[in-house]
Amino acid sequence: MRTFFSKIRNYASRHRLRLALLGVAAAAFMVIAAGLVLKFRYCLPCSDPERVERGAALLCCDSDSAKRRGLSMLERAAGNGLPQALALLGELYLEPPEGYVLGRPETRACLGGPLPGNGDRSLAGFRRLAGVGDLDGRTLYNLGVLLEKGLLREDELDGSAEDYFQRSAEAGSPFGMFAVGRVYHLQGDYAEAAHWFGVAFEKGGHPEAAIMLGDYHLHGRGMKRDRDQAMAWYRKALRSAKESAAKGLVGNLELVAGKRLNLAAAGQQGLVETRPIRVEYRLQGSLDEYLVFLRDGEQPIGRVVRRGDSILASYAGPPQAGEQQVASMVQGLDWVLQSYAVGRYGGEQKFRFLLVGE
Repeated sequence: MRTFFSKIRNYASRHRLRLALLGVAAAAFMVIAAGLVLKFRYCLPCSDPERVERGAALLCCDSDSAKRRGLSMLERAAGNGLPQALALLGELYLEPPEGYVLGRPETRACLGGPLPGNGDRSLAGFRRLAGVGDLDGRTLYNLGVLLEKGLLREDELDGSAEDYFQRSAEAGSPFGMFAVGRVYHLQGDYAEAAHWFGVAFEKGGHPEAAIMLGDYHLHGRGMKRDRDQAMAWYRKALRSAKESAAKGLVGNLELVAGKRLNLAAAGQQGLVETRPIRVEYRLQGSLDEYLVFLRDGEQPIGRVVRRGDSILASYAGPPQAGEQQVASMVQGLDWVLQSYAVGRYGGEQKFRFLLVGE
């Protein structure tokens, strides 16, 4: 035994430098290994954009512990003020309202719905976003939607929904461009609305913008009536609803465009140029449900209401009451007004609908 330990001491004495180097190498390996574990498991040395990517990927894992790590990474990046992290956390904790365009729908789909709790914290993150410079067009549009739906207030974001839609459009977002067009549509400025709908379709293939332009050509709003042009726009809407990346839009726009195309093909023959009939209307209610009145009418001529993911427009008549599933609140209003005008003045007329105050 003494001989054995003596041999070890002699070997260590002769190879002291080699053993020291091996020890240093082993220590370095352990440091590198520990760093890799920290990076890939906890993303501690990561940049904030890396934390967002890694955190979003972990949220789609089956492991609850992986999901918790992913959420922690997102919260750290959001705490540092990264806009992408603030927006993603807001989307994960909040049920997005109609019109909101998810930045990472695949991450939302992995979770199967909003994360429990922290809705107020989510809105606080959106408020922080408003103070961040150089936001992208989609984020600006979504802030406008949250303002429009009453989830955020103008004094909190220092601007109105229309302001954010305009900024979004100027930043190149087709969703923002469509929203600006919708604002002009509700104001009765169809020429300006048509311009923005056209840009929204040109820049991003927005299918609802194409439907609105088809309606404008079919009914002569801000332009001459042209059935062929209307049908061309409805066909573009059909293709875009199937192929475009403009997801997050509610309603079956493909079905809506198909119905419009059939209407134009079957029932809009022999249109003649006439001076548009002015129809003034007013609205009462909320963003999710409103009644439609004629300017001096005491009884509503129709109602548009959102229930979950569906929107129903109803017309009270005459000559005949009815209801219609529509893709948006704007289309519901349009359907009610068209039903009234055609019922009273006939389908061969042109109409100009103008929103008035109380």
